[in-house]
Formats: sequence, structure tokens, C-alpha cells
Amino acid sequence: MALQGTRPRELDTGATSHMASLDGILVTRLPPSITVDKGHSIPVVSCGTSILPASDTFHLNNVLIAADIVCNLLSVCQFTHDNHCSIEFDTLGFFVKDPCWDA
Repeated sequence: MALQGTRPRELDTGATSHMASLDGILVTRLPPSITVDKGHSIPVVSCGTSILPASDTFHLNNVLIAADIVCNLLSVCQFTHDNHCSIEFDTLGFFVKDPCWDA
């Protein structure tokens, strides 16, 4: 997912939080924290909420901002929970589905 002039976001089924390298995308901010993965520490300079560009429908809660992140990640688990949706993967990519459409 990307808009012209923005860094793309990668879906990550193992990520526990959304992550980005720049805090300019945040709408609100929470106190900074540190995340640890496999014994490595990455300083988090900020944490807050955001929305996906070109969509005021999809909210991103608890976005961790860390300058050392080389790729913006969307946590599939957190995204589907926060937006009450599901994501279906196939050979062409993925689809975000509203549960009401399946009824």
C-alpha cells in the first residue's frame, strides 16, 4: 500500500505493532517506548495513531516510530482487530474484507 511520494507499507503477519521510520504520519502520540526482538533493542522515538493515506476508514493504532526501521510494517493481527475486518491472501496479493460483506 503506498501513495505517490510516501514510503510503501508492508503487511507483516508476525509483527505485533505497526512500525514506521518517520513520525509525520501520526495523528496522536503516546509516550515513547522500546521494542525488543531476538535480543536486539531498537529505540522508539514516538508512538501514536495514524490512518492509511487515501483512506479515512482504516485506522492504525499504536504505531511505533523508530528511525532505524528500514521498512514500514502493518501488523495484520492489529490491523484486523482495530478495523474489524479480515485480510485474505492469494497469489495476486491480498484483499481487505469487511465481515458484513460475507453475510
